[in-house]
Amino acid sequence: MKPYAYAPEESWKDLVARARVALNAERWADAVDAINSIDVAQLPKVAPLDDLPYHVLSIFLSQLPYTSSGWLIDKISLALIKWLVNQGRETCGGMPYFGRHIVKFAISDLERLQIYLSVVERAARLFGHNQEMSTAEVSILCNTQDSNRAEWVDRLLDMHFMNFTGEQRNFIFTMWNAHAIAWARRRAIQFIDKDVSEDCVFNALVLIAAYGTTGMFDLAVKIVRQRIFRDPAINAAVDQICHGREISLDRLARSRSVRSERKLRVALCVSGQLRGFRTARQTWSALGLDDHEIHTFVHVWAEVGRKLPAPGHSLRLFPRAFSDAFSRHMMRIGTDEFWSRYPTFRSLYEQKDIVSAEDIKSFYNTDAAVVESQTEGIFLDSNSARMHYKIQACNELIHKSGVDFDLVVRIRPDKTFHHTEKLIDWPEHLKALLIEKFILVDDFPVFLPAGGYGFGDQIAIGCQYDMDRYARTFALQSSNMGGSGLYGFPADHFPHTSLAFSCFYDGVLARSLREIVPTIGEPVDAEPIAMRTIVEAVMHDSLLRGFGHDEIDRDLIDAANLTNSVS
Repeated sequence: MKPYAYAPEESWKDLVARARVALNAERWADAVDAINSIDVAQLPKVAPLDDLPYHVLSIFLSQLPYTSSGWLIDKISLALIKWLVNQGRETCGGMPYFGRHIVKFAISDLERLQIYLSVVERAARLFGHNQEMSTAEVSILCNTQDSNRAEWVDRLLDMHFMNFTGEQRNFIFTMWNAHAIAWARRRAIQFIDKDVSEDCVFNALVLIAAYGTTGMFDLAVKIVRQRIFRDPAINAAVDQICHGREISLDRLARSRSVRSERKLRVALCVSGQLRGFRTARQTWSALGLDDHEIHTFVHVWAEVGRKLPAPGHSLRLFPRAFSDAFSRHMMRIGTDEFWSRYPTFRSLYEQKDIVSAEDIKSFYNTDAAVVESQTEGIFLDSNSARMHYKIQACNELIHKSGVDFDLVVRIRPDKTFHHTEKLIDWPEHLKALLIEKFILVDDFPVFLPAGGYGFGDQIAIGCQYDMDRYARTFALQSSNMGGSGLYGFPADHFPHTSLAFSCFYDGVLARSLREIVPTIGEPVDAEPIAMRTIVEAVMHDSLLRGFGHDEIDRDLIDAANLTNSVS
Protein backbone atom coordinates (compact mmCIF):
# COMPACT_ATOMS: atom_id res chain seq x y z
CA MET A 1 0.00 0.00 0.00
CA LYS A 2 1.63 3.26 -1.09
CA PRO A 3 1.67 5.97 1.55
CA TYR A 4 0.73 9.55 0.93
CA ALA A 5 3.42 11.93 -0.31
CA TYR A 6 3.24 14.97 1.93
CA ALA A 7 4.18 18.43 0.76
CA PRO A 8 6.43 20.35 3.18
CA GLU A 9 3.97 23.22 3.37
CA GLU A 10 1.11 21.03 4.58
CA SER A 11 -0.19 22.21 7.93
CA TRP A 12 -0.98 19.91 10.81
CA LYS A 13 -4.66 20.48 10.06
CA ASP A 14 -4.13 19.21 6.49
CA LEU A 15 -2.38 16.14 7.86
CA VAL A 16 -5.22 15.54 10.31
CA ALA A 17 -7.68 15.72 7.42
CA ARG A 18 -5.60 13.23 5.45
CA ALA A 19 -5.43 10.89 8.44
CA ARG A 20 -9.19 10.99 8.79
CA VAL A 21 -9.68 10.12 5.15
CA ALA A 22 -7.30 7.20 5.55
CA LEU A 23 -9.07 6.01 8.68
CA ASN A 24 -12.45 6.11 6.99
CA ALA A 25 -11.01 4.04 4.12
CA GLU A 26 -9.33 1.66 6.63
CA ARG A 27 -5.90 2.48 5.21
CA TRP A 28 -4.18 2.07 8.56
CA ALA A 29 -0.59 2.53 7.39
CA ASP A 30 -1.52 5.77 5.63
CA ALA A 31 -3.23 7.02 8.79
CA VAL A 32 -0.12 6.28 10.85
CA ASP A 33 2.12 8.04 8.30
CA ALA A 34 -0.12 11.09 8.35
CA ILE A 35 -0.06 11.26 12.15
CA ASN A 36 3.71 10.76 12.31
CA SER A 37 4.25 13.53 9.77
CA ILE A 38 2.71 16.13 12.08
CA ASP A 39 5.30 18.56 13.42
CA VAL A 40 4.54 18.47 17.14
CA ALA A 41 6.36 21.77 17.66
CA GLN A 42 3.82 23.51 15.43
CA LEU A 43 0.80 22.31 17.39
CA PRO A 44 -1.20 25.10 19.03
CA LYS A 45 -1.30 25.12 22.80
CA VAL A 46 -5.09 25.32 22.74
CA ALA A 47 -7.32 24.21 19.89
CA PRO A 48 -10.82 22.83 19.46
CA LEU A 49 -10.90 19.15 20.29
CA ASP A 50 -12.12 18.16 16.83
CA ASP A 51 -9.03 19.75 15.26
CA LEU A 52 -6.45 17.98 17.38
CA PRO A 53 -4.32 15.04 16.29
CA TYR A 54 -5.12 13.73 19.79
CA HIS A 55 -8.66 13.19 18.56
CA VAL A 56 -7.42 11.50 15.40
CA LEU A 57 -5.20 9.20 17.43
CA SER A 58 -8.17 8.28 19.60
CA ILE A 59 -10.17 7.34 16.52
CA PHE A 60 -7.17 5.47 15.20
CA LEU A 61 -6.78 3.43 18.38
CA SER A 62 -10.46 2.55 18.42
CA GLN A 63 -10.54 1.41 14.79
CA LEU A 64 -7.21 -0.30 14.42
CA PRO A 65 -7.29 -4.09 13.82
CA TYR A 66 -5.17 -5.03 16.84
CA THR A 67 -2.73 -7.54 15.43
CA SER A 68 0.49 -6.63 17.18
CA SER A 69 1.27 -4.35 20.08
CA GLY A 70 4.82 -3.92 18.77
CA TRP A 71 3.51 -2.66 15.43
CA LEU A 72 1.39 -0.02 17.15
CA ILE A 73 4.17 1.14 19.47
CA ASP A 74 6.69 1.39 16.68
CA LYS A 75 4.44 3.24 14.28
CA ILE A 76 3.13 5.94 16.58
CA SER A 77 5.87 8.49 16.98
CA LEU A 78 7.34 9.05 20.44
CA ALA A 79 7.07 12.79 19.83
CA LEU A 80 3.32 12.54 19.52
CA ILE A 81 3.08 10.35 22.63
CA LYS A 82 5.11 12.95 24.50
CA TRP A 83 2.76 15.67 23.35
CA LEU A 84 -0.23 13.60 24.43
CA VAL A 85 1.22 13.02 27.88
CA ASN A 86 2.51 16.54 28.52
CA GLN A 87 -0.04 18.66 26.68
CA GLY A 88 -3.11 16.53 26.13
CA ARG A 89 -4.75 17.10 29.50
CA GLU A 90 -4.81 20.89 29.16
CA THR A 91 -5.55 21.16 25.47
CA CYS A 92 -8.19 18.45 25.42
CA GLY A 93 -10.46 19.79 28.08
CA GLY A 94 -9.29 17.61 30.93
CA MET A 95 -9.22 14.22 29.18
CA PRO A 96 -5.80 12.68 29.88
CA TYR A 97 -4.26 9.95 27.77
CA PHE A 98 -6.79 8.68 25.29
CA GLY A 99 -9.97 9.63 27.12
CA ARG A 100 -12.68 7.55 28.73
CA HIS A 101 -14.14 6.32 25.42
CA ILE A 102 -10.82 4.84 24.38
CA VAL A 103 -10.21 3.38 27.84
CA LYS A 104 -13.62 1.73 27.72
CA PHE A 105 -12.89 0.37 24.26
CA ALA A 106 -9.38 -0.77 25.17
CA ILE A 107 -10.30 -2.80 28.24
CA SER A 108 -13.13 -4.59 26.44
CA ASP A 109 -10.56 -6.94 24.93
CA LEU A 110 -7.43 -8.40 26.55
CA GLU A 111 -5.16 -7.75 23.56
CA ARG A 112 -6.37 -4.16 23.24
CA LEU A 113 -5.84 -3.66 26.98
CA GLN A 114 -2.27 -4.93 26.71
CA ILE A 115 -1.59 -2.54 23.84
CA TYR A 116 -3.09 0.39 25.67
CA LEU A 117 -1.06 -0.41 28.78
CA SER A 118 2.11 -0.66 26.69
CA VAL A 119 1.58 2.82 25.28
CA VAL A 120 0.90 4.32 28.70
CA GLU A 121 3.78 2.55 30.42
CA ARG A 122 6.20 3.54 27.69
CA ALA A 123 5.13 7.15 27.94
CA ALA A 124 5.58 7.04 31.73
CA ARG A 125 9.08 5.59 31.40
CA LEU A 126 10.08 8.17 28.80
CA PHE A 127 8.87 11.20 30.65
CA GLY A 128 9.33 10.17 34.24
CA HIS A 129 5.86 10.56 35.70
CA ASN A 130 2.33 9.30 35.46
CA GLN A 131 -0.51 11.56 34.43
CA GLU A 132 -3.81 11.84 36.24
CA MET A 133 -6.82 9.84 35.19
CA SER A 134 -10.26 11.30 34.88
CA THR A 135 -12.89 9.99 37.31
CA ALA A 136 -14.70 8.49 34.32
CA GLU A 137 -11.60 6.45 33.46
CA VAL A 138 -11.25 5.30 37.07
CA SER A 139 -14.88 4.21 36.99
CA ILE A 140 -14.41 2.21 33.79
CA LEU A 141 -11.30 0.47 35.08
CA CYS A 142 -12.83 -0.37 38.45
CA ASN A 143 -15.94 -1.83 36.85
CA THR A 144 -13.92 -4.45 35.00
CA GLN A 145 -15.48 -7.85 35.71
CA ASP A 146 -13.30 -10.23 33.65
CA SER A 147 -10.74 -11.95 35.87
CA ASN A 148 -8.48 -12.51 32.85
CA ARG A 149 -8.01 -8.76 32.56
CA ALA A 150 -7.69 -8.06 36.29
CA GLU A 151 -3.87 -8.16 36.33
CA TRP A 152 -3.63 -5.64 33.51
CA VAL A 153 -6.21 -3.32 35.03
CA ASP A 154 -4.35 -3.50 38.36
CA ARG A 155 -1.18 -2.38 36.59
CA LEU A 156 -2.98 0.64 35.16
CA LEU A 157 -4.45 1.51 38.56
CA ASP A 158 -1.03 1.08 40.21
CA MET A 159 0.56 3.40 37.65
CA HIS A 160 -1.97 6.14 38.29
CA PHE A 161 -2.36 5.61 42.03
CA MET A 162 -0.04 8.36 43.24
CA ASN A 163 -1.91 10.93 41.16
CA PHE A 164 -5.42 9.90 42.22
CA THR A 165 -7.40 12.67 43.82
CA GLY A 166 -9.06 12.01 47.18
CA GLU A 167 -12.42 12.03 45.41
CA GLN A 168 -11.24 9.38 42.94
CA ARG A 169 -9.85 7.13 45.66
CA ASN A 170 -13.07 7.33 47.62
CA PHE A 171 -15.06 6.88 44.42
CA ILE A 172 -13.53 3.41 44.16
CA PHE A 173 -15.11 2.53 47.51
CA THR A 174 -18.57 3.60 46.40
CA MET A 175 -18.68 1.15 43.49
CA TRP A 176 -18.67 -2.06 45.55
CA ASN A 177 -16.97 -3.94 42.74
CA ALA A 178 -15.14 -6.99 44.07
CA HIS A 179 -12.05 -6.43 41.92
CA ALA A 180 -11.77 -2.72 42.75
CA ILE A 181 -12.28 -3.34 46.46
CA ALA A 182 -9.62 -6.07 46.52
CA TRP A 183 -7.18 -3.68 44.85
CA ALA A 184 -8.11 -0.88 47.29
CA ARG A 185 -7.58 -3.14 50.31
CA ARG A 186 -4.04 -3.92 49.15
CA ARG A 187 -3.44 -0.18 49.02
CA ALA A 188 -5.34 0.67 52.21
CA ILE A 189 -2.53 2.17 54.29
CA GLN A 190 -1.13 4.17 51.35
CA PHE A 191 -4.65 5.39 50.55
CA ILE A 192 -5.26 6.69 54.05
CA ASP A 193 -1.80 8.22 54.37
CA LYS A 194 -2.22 10.02 51.06
CA ASP A 195 -5.70 11.27 52.00
CA VAL A 196 -4.34 12.73 55.20
CA SER A 197 -1.18 14.25 53.75
CA GLU A 198 -3.13 15.92 50.93
CA ASP A 199 -6.00 17.40 52.89
CA CYS A 200 -5.60 18.12 56.59
CA VAL A 201 -9.25 19.26 56.77
CA PHE A 202 -10.51 15.91 55.56
CA ASN A 203 -13.55 15.06 57.67
CA ALA A 204 -12.43 12.21 59.93
CA LEU A 205 -15.86 10.61 59.91
CA VAL A 206 -16.02 10.58 56.12
CA LEU A 207 -12.60 8.96 56.05
CA ILE A 208 -13.74 6.19 58.41
CA ALA A 209 -17.03 5.73 56.54
CA ALA A 210 -15.23 5.36 53.22
CA TYR A 211 -12.88 2.66 54.45
CA GLY A 212 -15.53 1.07 56.62
CA THR A 213 -17.67 0.48 53.55
CA THR A 214 -14.95 -1.79 52.14
CA GLY A 215 -14.42 -3.78 55.33
CA MET A 216 -11.51 -1.66 56.56
CA PHE A 217 -13.33 0.09 59.41
CA ASP A 218 -10.97 -1.01 62.19
CA LEU A 219 -7.88 -0.11 60.17
CA ALA A 220 -9.23 3.37 59.38
CA VAL A 221 -10.14 4.02 63.02
CA LYS A 222 -6.69 2.92 64.14
CA ILE A 223 -4.90 5.23 61.73
CA VAL A 224 -7.22 8.13 62.51
CA ARG A 225 -6.49 7.73 66.21
CA GLN A 226 -2.75 7.10 65.95
CA ARG A 227 -1.57 9.35 63.17
CA ILE A 228 -4.00 12.12 62.49
CA PHE A 229 -6.54 13.60 64.82
CA ARG A 230 -6.03 14.56 68.44
CA ASP A 231 -9.15 16.74 68.73
CA PRO A 232 -11.36 15.60 71.67
CA ALA A 233 -14.56 16.23 69.66
CA ILE A 234 -13.32 13.99 66.85
CA ASN A 235 -12.27 11.25 69.22
CA ALA A 236 -15.62 11.44 71.02
CA ALA A 237 -17.41 11.04 67.69
CA VAL A 238 -15.18 8.10 66.74
CA ASP A 239 -15.89 6.51 70.14
CA GLN A 240 -19.62 6.82 69.55
CA ILE A 241 -19.38 5.33 66.05
CA CYS A 242 -17.18 2.46 67.23
CA HIS A 243 -19.65 1.73 70.01
CA GLY A 244 -22.44 1.69 67.40
CA ARG A 245 -20.49 -0.77 65.25
CA GLU A 246 -20.47 -3.35 68.05
CA ILE A 247 -22.73 -6.28 67.24
CA SER A 248 -24.97 -7.14 70.17
CA LEU A 249 -25.75 -10.67 71.28
CA ASP A 250 -29.38 -9.99 70.35
CA ARG A 251 -28.40 -9.23 66.74
CA LEU A 252 -26.31 -12.38 66.55
CA ALA A 253 -29.19 -14.42 67.94
CA ARG A 254 -31.59 -12.89 65.43
CA SER A 255 -29.24 -13.64 62.56
CA ARG A 256 -28.97 -17.30 63.63
CA SER A 257 -32.74 -17.63 63.85
CA VAL A 258 -33.32 -16.53 60.24
CA ARG A 259 -34.21 -19.48 57.98
CA SER A 260 -34.50 -19.32 54.21
CA GLU A 261 -37.85 -21.08 54.26
CA ARG A 262 -39.34 -18.67 56.80
CA LYS A 263 -41.49 -15.78 55.67
CA LEU A 264 -40.16 -12.45 56.87
CA ARG A 265 -42.36 -9.90 58.56
CA VAL A 266 -41.83 -6.72 56.50
CA ALA A 267 -42.89 -3.14 57.26
CA LEU A 268 -43.39 -1.20 54.04
CA CYS A 269 -43.18 2.51 54.91
CA VAL A 270 -44.40 4.82 52.16
CA SER A 271 -43.61 8.45 52.89
CA GLY A 272 -43.31 11.76 51.10
CA GLN A 273 -44.83 13.50 48.10
CA LEU A 274 -47.55 11.75 46.09
CA ARG A 275 -46.52 12.27 42.50
CA GLY A 276 -46.75 9.25 40.22
CA PHE A 277 -47.71 6.94 43.07
CA ARG A 278 -50.37 4.97 41.19
CA THR A 279 -47.96 4.04 38.39
CA ALA A 280 -45.04 3.40 40.74
CA ARG A 281 -46.94 1.04 43.07
CA GLN A 282 -47.52 -1.42 40.21
CA THR A 283 -43.74 -1.94 39.84
CA TRP A 284 -42.86 -2.80 43.44
CA SER A 285 -43.18 -6.55 42.98
CA ALA A 286 -39.65 -6.35 41.49
CA LEU A 287 -38.38 -6.01 45.06
CA GLY A 288 -39.15 -9.70 45.51
CA LEU A 289 -41.08 -9.24 48.76
CA ASP A 290 -44.54 -10.38 47.66
CA ASP A 291 -44.12 -13.85 49.20
CA HIS A 292 -43.39 -12.40 52.63
CA GLU A 293 -45.75 -10.95 55.24
CA ILE A 294 -46.04 -7.27 54.37
CA HIS A 295 -47.59 -4.61 56.61
CA THR A 296 -48.01 -1.24 54.91
CA PHE A 297 -47.67 2.13 56.65
CA VAL A 298 -48.23 5.41 54.82
CA HIS A 299 -47.50 9.02 55.84
CA VAL A 300 -47.85 11.41 52.91
CA TRP A 301 -48.85 14.93 51.89
CA ALA A 302 -52.38 15.56 50.64
CA GLU A 303 -51.22 17.68 47.72
CA VAL A 304 -50.37 15.62 44.64
CA GLY A 305 -47.87 17.89 42.99
CA ARG A 306 -45.77 17.79 39.88
CA LYS A 307 -42.06 18.43 39.66
CA LEU A 308 -41.37 21.73 37.92
CA PRO A 309 -39.51 20.84 34.71
CA ALA A 310 -35.76 21.41 34.70
CA PRO A 311 -32.98 20.26 32.33
CA GLY A 312 -31.73 17.59 34.75
CA HIS A 313 -34.95 15.56 34.69
CA SER A 314 -36.95 16.84 31.72
CA LEU A 315 -36.79 13.44 30.01
CA ARG A 316 -39.05 12.09 32.77
CA LEU A 317 -41.68 14.60 31.73
CA PHE A 318 -41.33 15.17 27.98
CA PRO A 319 -40.58 13.19 24.82
CA ARG A 320 -36.95 13.40 23.68
CA ALA A 321 -37.34 16.11 21.02
CA PHE A 322 -39.22 18.50 23.29
CA SER A 323 -36.95 17.72 26.26
CA ASP A 324 -33.89 18.65 24.18
CA ALA A 325 -35.40 21.92 22.99
CA PHE A 326 -36.68 22.81 26.46
CA SER A 327 -33.33 22.08 28.14
CA ARG A 328 -31.31 23.88 25.49
CA HIS A 329 -33.23 27.13 25.80
CA MET A 330 -33.54 27.06 29.59
CA MET A 331 -29.79 26.59 29.99
CA ARG A 332 -29.10 29.34 27.44
CA ILE A 333 -31.32 32.08 28.87
CA GLY A 334 -31.56 30.92 32.48
CA THR A 335 -34.36 29.40 34.55
CA ASP A 336 -35.88 32.67 35.78
CA GLU A 337 -35.93 34.26 32.33
CA PHE A 338 -37.41 31.11 30.76
CA TRP A 339 -40.31 30.87 33.21
CA SER A 340 -40.95 34.63 33.03
CA ARG A 341 -41.62 34.08 29.33
CA TYR A 342 -43.98 31.15 29.93
CA PRO A 343 -46.16 31.72 33.02
CA THR A 344 -49.05 29.68 31.56
CA PHE A 345 -46.72 26.79 30.75
CA ARG A 346 -45.34 26.92 34.31
CA SER A 347 -48.80 27.02 35.87
CA LEU A 348 -49.57 23.59 34.38
CA TYR A 349 -47.03 22.13 36.83
CA GLU A 350 -48.09 24.18 39.83
CA GLN A 351 -51.66 22.92 39.90
CA LYS A 352 -52.22 20.36 42.67
CA ASP A 353 -54.80 17.66 43.16
CA ILE A 354 -55.85 16.78 46.71
CA VAL A 355 -56.21 13.24 48.06
CA SER A 356 -57.92 12.17 51.27
CA ALA A 357 -56.86 9.69 53.92
CA GLU A 358 -59.66 7.38 52.80
CA ASP A 359 -58.33 7.45 49.22
CA ILE A 360 -54.88 6.46 50.41
CA LYS A 361 -56.10 3.76 52.80
CA SER A 362 -58.09 2.22 49.99
CA PHE A 363 -55.29 2.43 47.43
CA TYR A 364 -52.58 0.93 49.67
CA ASN A 365 -55.03 -1.43 51.43
CA THR A 366 -54.06 -0.33 54.93
CA ASP A 367 -55.60 1.45 57.90
CA ALA A 368 -52.20 2.74 59.00
CA ALA A 369 -52.22 5.83 56.79
CA VAL A 370 -51.90 9.53 57.61
CA VAL A 371 -52.45 12.33 55.09
CA GLU A 372 -51.41 15.88 56.02
CA SER A 373 -51.59 19.17 54.18
CA GLN A 374 -48.37 21.06 53.54
CA THR A 375 -50.24 24.33 54.09
CA GLU A 376 -51.56 23.50 57.55
CA GLY A 377 -50.06 22.47 60.88
CA ILE A 378 -46.27 21.91 60.94
CA PHE A 379 -44.28 24.36 58.82
CA LEU A 380 -41.11 23.14 57.14
CA ASP A 381 -39.12 25.41 54.87
CA SER A 382 -37.27 22.90 52.68
CA ASN A 383 -38.00 19.76 50.70
CA SER A 384 -35.31 17.88 52.65
CA ALA A 385 -36.83 18.83 56.00
CA ARG A 386 -40.26 17.72 54.77
CA MET A 387 -38.78 14.41 53.57
CA HIS A 388 -37.03 13.75 56.89
CA TYR A 389 -40.16 14.65 58.84
CA LYS A 390 -42.28 12.21 56.83
CA ILE A 391 -39.72 9.41 57.22
CA GLN A 392 -39.77 9.86 61.00
CA ALA A 393 -43.57 10.14 61.19
CA CYS A 394 -44.08 7.00 59.11
CA ASN A 395 -41.61 5.10 61.28
CA GLU A 396 -43.59 6.12 64.36
CA LEU A 397 -46.62 4.34 62.86
CA ILE A 398 -44.59 1.10 62.99
CA HIS A 399 -44.01 1.47 66.71
CA LYS A 400 -47.65 2.31 67.34
CA SER A 401 -48.58 -1.00 65.70
CA GLY A 402 -46.75 -2.94 68.41
CA VAL A 403 -45.44 -5.44 65.83
CA ASP A 404 -41.78 -6.52 65.71
CA PHE A 405 -40.51 -6.57 62.10
CA ASP A 406 -37.61 -8.41 60.45
CA LEU A 407 -37.21 -5.90 57.64
CA VAL A 408 -38.27 -2.28 57.23
CA VAL A 409 -38.54 -0.82 53.73
CA ARG A 410 -38.79 2.95 53.47
CA ILE A 411 -39.78 4.07 49.97
CA ARG A 412 -40.93 7.16 48.14
CA PRO A 413 -44.44 6.83 46.69
CA ASP A 414 -43.17 7.57 43.17
CA LYS A 415 -40.18 5.19 43.13
CA THR A 416 -40.25 2.63 40.30
CA PHE A 417 -38.56 -0.65 39.43
CA HIS A 418 -38.22 -2.53 36.17
CA HIS A 419 -39.53 -6.06 35.81
CA THR A 420 -37.09 -8.84 36.60
CA GLU A 421 -37.23 -12.61 36.89
CA LYS A 422 -34.44 -12.59 39.46
CA LEU A 423 -35.25 -14.41 42.70
CA ILE A 424 -34.08 -12.52 45.78
CA ASP A 425 -33.24 -14.49 48.92
CA TRP A 426 -34.19 -11.86 51.48
CA PRO A 427 -33.61 -14.12 54.53
CA GLU A 428 -29.97 -14.51 53.49
CA HIS A 429 -29.63 -10.78 52.92
CA LEU A 430 -31.21 -10.13 56.32
CA LYS A 431 -28.50 -12.22 57.98
CA ALA A 432 -25.85 -10.03 56.36
CA LEU A 433 -27.67 -6.84 57.40
CA LEU A 434 -27.71 -8.03 61.00
CA ILE A 435 -24.16 -9.35 61.23
CA GLU A 436 -22.41 -6.60 59.26
CA LYS A 437 -24.68 -3.75 60.40
CA PHE A 438 -25.56 -1.91 57.22
CA ILE A 439 -28.64 -0.80 55.32
CA LEU A 440 -29.34 -0.96 51.59
CA VAL A 441 -29.94 2.30 49.71
CA ASP A 442 -30.79 3.09 46.10
CA ASP A 443 -27.47 4.72 45.15
CA PHE A 444 -23.89 3.95 46.07
CA PRO A 445 -22.58 5.93 49.06
CA VAL A 446 -20.51 8.95 48.05
CA PHE A 447 -17.45 10.22 49.94
CA LEU A 448 -15.83 13.60 49.36
CA PRO A 449 -12.73 15.01 51.09
CA ALA A 450 -14.44 18.27 52.05
CA GLY A 451 -16.73 16.39 54.42
CA GLY A 452 -19.44 15.11 52.15
CA TYR A 453 -20.81 11.69 52.93
CA GLY A 454 -24.15 10.76 51.51
CA PHE A 455 -26.25 8.05 49.93
CA GLY A 456 -29.46 7.66 47.95
CA ASP A 457 -32.57 8.83 49.77
CA GLN A 458 -35.37 7.34 47.65
CA ILE A 459 -35.47 3.88 49.21
CA ALA A 460 -33.75 2.19 52.16
CA ILE A 461 -33.99 -1.36 53.51
CA GLY A 462 -32.65 -2.66 56.80
CA CYS A 463 -33.47 -4.40 60.03
CA GLN A 464 -35.86 -2.51 62.32
CA TYR A 465 -33.18 -1.29 64.74
CA ASP A 466 -31.02 0.22 62.00
CA MET A 467 -33.98 1.74 60.20
CA ASP A 468 -34.95 3.42 63.48
CA ARG A 469 -31.55 5.16 63.25
CA TYR A 470 -32.27 6.11 59.66
CA ALA A 471 -35.70 7.48 60.62
CA ARG A 472 -34.45 9.62 63.49
CA THR A 473 -32.71 11.98 61.03
CA PHE A 474 -35.36 14.69 61.38
CA ALA A 475 -34.94 14.96 65.16
CA LEU A 476 -31.14 14.58 65.11
CA GLN A 477 -30.63 17.11 62.32
CA SER A 478 -33.04 19.58 63.91
CA SER A 479 -30.96 19.52 67.09
CA ASN A 480 -27.69 20.05 65.18
CA MET A 481 -28.58 23.01 62.98
CA GLY A 482 -25.83 25.45 62.10
CA GLY A 483 -23.06 22.90 62.55
CA SER A 484 -23.29 22.93 66.35
CA GLY A 485 -23.41 19.76 68.38
CA LEU A 486 -22.21 16.54 66.77
CA TYR A 487 -18.85 16.75 65.03
CA GLY A 488 -19.05 16.66 61.26
CA PHE A 489 -22.85 16.69 61.12
CA PRO A 490 -24.43 18.76 58.29
CA ALA A 491 -25.43 22.30 59.18
CA ASP A 492 -28.99 21.95 57.88
CA HIS A 493 -31.45 19.44 56.46
CA PHE A 494 -29.68 18.30 53.30
CA PRO A 495 -30.58 15.55 50.84
CA HIS A 496 -28.40 12.44 51.04
CA THR A 497 -25.96 13.69 53.71
CA SER A 498 -28.26 14.18 56.73
CA LEU A 499 -29.56 10.61 56.48
CA ALA A 500 -26.05 9.23 56.00
CA PHE A 501 -24.58 10.96 59.05
CA SER A 502 -27.57 10.07 61.21
CA CYS A 503 -26.99 6.38 60.45
CA PHE A 504 -23.22 6.57 60.71
CA TYR A 505 -23.26 8.13 64.15
CA ASP A 506 -24.79 4.87 65.35
CA GLY A 507 -22.30 2.79 63.40
CA VAL A 508 -24.72 1.91 60.58
CA LEU A 509 -23.05 1.84 57.16
CA ALA A 510 -24.72 1.70 53.74
CA ARG A 511 -24.39 -0.37 50.59
CA SER A 512 -26.13 -0.16 47.27
CA LEU A 513 -29.43 -1.97 46.82
CA ARG A 514 -28.50 -2.25 43.13
CA GLU A 515 -26.24 -5.17 44.01
CA ILE A 516 -29.39 -7.12 44.95
CA VAL A 517 -32.11 -5.40 42.90
CA PRO A 518 -30.38 -4.23 39.70
CA THR A 519 -33.61 -3.01 38.09
CA ILE A 520 -34.12 0.16 40.15
CA GLY A 521 -35.89 2.80 38.09
CA GLU A 522 -36.42 6.53 38.39
CA PRO A 523 -39.21 8.31 40.28
CA VAL A 524 -42.20 9.01 38.06
CA ASP A 525 -44.24 12.16 37.88
CA ALA A 526 -48.00 12.31 37.91
CA GLU A 527 -49.80 11.52 34.65
CA PRO A 528 -47.88 13.39 31.91
CA ILE A 529 -49.44 16.58 30.61
CA ALA A 530 -50.45 16.18 26.97
CA MET A 531 -48.15 17.86 24.49
CA ARG A 532 -51.14 19.53 22.90
CA THR A 533 -51.88 21.25 26.23
CA ILE A 534 -48.25 22.37 26.56
CA VAL A 535 -48.21 23.77 23.01
CA GLU A 536 -51.42 25.68 23.68
CA ALA A 537 -49.81 27.17 26.82
CA VAL A 538 -46.66 28.16 24.90
CA MET A 539 -48.73 29.80 22.16
CA HIS A 540 -50.86 31.61 24.74
CA ASP A 541 -47.75 32.97 26.48
CA SER A 542 -46.39 34.08 23.11
CA LEU A 543 -49.58 36.02 22.41
CA LEU A 544 -49.40 37.65 25.85
CA ARG A 545 -45.99 39.10 24.95
CA GLY A 546 -47.61 40.71 21.90
CA PHE A 547 -44.79 40.17 19.41
CA GLY A 548 -45.82 36.92 17.75
CA HIS A 549 -43.83 33.69 17.87
CA ASP A 550 -40.11 34.24 18.29
CA GLU A 551 -37.28 31.77 17.74
CA ILE A 552 -37.70 30.01 21.12
CA ASP A 553 -41.47 29.70 20.68
CA ARG A 554 -41.10 28.20 17.22
CA ASP A 555 -38.39 25.80 18.36
CA LEU A 556 -40.54 24.48 21.24
CA ILE A 557 -43.63 24.15 19.05
CA ASP A 558 -41.68 22.39 16.28
CA ALA A 559 -40.16 19.99 18.82
CA ALA A 560 -43.63 19.21 20.17
CA ASN A 561 -44.87 18.48 16.66
CA LEU A 562 -42.01 16.02 16.16
CA THR A 563 -43.50 13.78 18.85
CA ASN A 564 -46.58 13.20 16.64
CA SER A 565 -48.69 14.07 19.65
CA VAL A 566 -49.76 17.31 18.05
CA SER A 567 -51.41 17.34 14.67
